[in-house]
Amino acid sequence: MLSRGGTVRLEDEVEELEELGVEPLEDLKSVCVYGVGEGSVVLLLGNARLEGALERLKERGEYRREEMDGKVLHVFGGDCFVAVLGREGSEERLLVQAGKREAVKLACDVLEGRAASLASREDAKRRFVPAEGSIVFAAANEKLEGLQGLELGSNVVKLAEEVVFDLGESHGELFAKLRVDAKDAKEARQIQQVLQGATALVGLVGGDDPDVGAALSELVGALRFSTEEAKVQAEFRMSTRLLIEHLRALDALGEDAAAAGSRFERKGSSKGGSKGEKK
Repeated sequence: MLSRGGTVRLEDEVEELEELGVEPLEDLKSVCVYGVGEGSVVLLLGNARLEGALERLKERGEYRREEMDGKVLHVFGGDCFVAVLGREGSEERLLVQAGKREAVKLACDVLEGRAASLASREDAKRRFVPAEGSIVFAAANEKLEGLQGLELGSNVVKLAEEVVFDLGESHGELFAKLRVDAKDAKEARQIQQVLQGATALVGLVGGDDPDVGAALSELVGALRFSTEEAKVQAEFRMSTRLLIEHLRALDALGEDAAAAGSRFERKGSSKGGSKGEKK
C-alpha cells in the first residue's frame, strides 16, 4: 500500500486510494509522512471509508492478520503493516502504516502516550509547527545529503543542516515559507545568495513580453529573504485571487506562444516541401 521498500510516493498513493474507493479530498483530513527509508511511517486521518479501503485491499491476496498490543495489525505482502486507531463514538479513523512492524508499534506508542514524542525533546522549543491554514508541511532535521534518492546538485541542498517548508492559505492569502539552517553565518549568506540569484533569473524569463514581465515581477516581488546568524528564511505571500489571475495569464500566454511556434513550424515545412517539388 504505502511506503513499500522504504519509498513514499504520494501521487501514487492518491491513485491507489481512489481505486480502493477513497476520495482523498472528501475522505481524508490529513496525511503525515515522517522518517527515512525503511523506517518511514505514513499517518492517514480520515473517515470510516479508510477501513473499507483495507477490506478491498485484502481481496487482492497476500494478506494476514496479526495481534499487536491488543490491536489488529493488517499485513499485506510482508512489507506493508497497517494498524487502525479510532475513538469510540467518532467517525474518524487514523491509519498507521509502515514497511516494518516495529515502526508501526513505535508510532502507535507515541500517539497513545506510551513513548516520548518530539515535543518532549530538549530542543522541542526551536522546532517549527505548521502555521494556521497549512496545506503542505515538510521538515528535515538532519543534513539532506543523508536522505535517500535526493539529488545533490544544488548548493542549498549541500549546505543545509535543517530545512522546514510550509505552504498554505490563510485569510485569503496563499503563503509559502522556507527556513534553512546552515552550519554558520557564512554558509547562511551563501544559501541566501543562491536563492536570490535563482529568483532574479525567474524575473528575466519574461524577456520582451511586457505582460509576462509584469506578472513575473509581481510574483517575484512577493518573495522576501532574510538571514539571522546561521538561519535563512524565504517567505512568499500573495492574495490567492491575484495569484490565480497571474498564473492563468502566464498559462494563456504560454499556450499562445506554443501555438504561434507550431504555426511557424508548419509554415516553414510547407515552404521547404514546395521547393523540393520544384526541383
